[in-house]
Amino acid sequence: MTSDFTSLAHMLRHRVEVDRERAALVFLTGDDLQESRLTYGQLDREARAVAVALAKRNDSGQPVLLIEPPGLRFMAAIFGCLYAGAVVVPSYPPSPREGTKAASRFLRIIRDAQPVVVIGSGKPLETARCMVAAELPCVDLDSLPGQAEEDRPEPKLSHSDVALIQYTSGSTGAPKGVTLTHGNFLSNLEAFAKGTLVSTSSVGVSWLPPYHDLGLFCTLLPVYAGF
Repeated sequence: MTSDFTSLAHMLRHRVEVDRERAALVFLTGDDLQESRLTYGQLDREARAVAVALAKRNDSGQPVLLIEPPGLRFMAAIFGCLYAGAVVVPSYPPSPREGTKAASRFLRIIRDAQPVVVIGSGKPLETARCMVAAELPCVDLDSLPGQAEEDRPEPKLSHSDVALIQYTSGSTGAPKGVTLTHGNFLSNLEAFAKGTLVSTSSVGVSWLPPYHDLGLFCTLLPVYAGF
């Protein structure tokens, strides 16, 4: 564990250097808890593929709306955006089954955050394309290679650079966004690690949505603390 990270991107790069082959994240699905996992090295490679796609668009410093469903690809996409120096805006994927309220929430986030691109895959991305086709380009994660075909210099990020814009769920009112820097996240992750007494031998389990607040911190804490 270290509190010397300069950014969330630096945090993952450190893990790759010291624990490349160690399991970083495990995702369980279905009634039989089917398991998929990524090592720190695999997470890094998948994140770099996303970063290269964004770098071609020159989206460094710009807000990027991430609508990928929860899972390992969601985490790779988050770090890919951070590797590219973009500002991640994680959002619940839009779904026609959830009706006009969900659509209104999604469009409100777009109007407020003003992202330059939408990233996702499958039906959520198809739905987003139908809703914002005339306004925003989309990056389909299904079309990207499993790992970067080329490498690229990482942007020099610091504690003061904006990392994410987190929106409230919107369940009791209009979703409200909070701008958070890399330093904000790292400071909170350090407090989490100290308060929960985690170590490199710990195993964490979370069932919270990873789009905002505690759910996202629960998925970033293992990378911070190395468990």
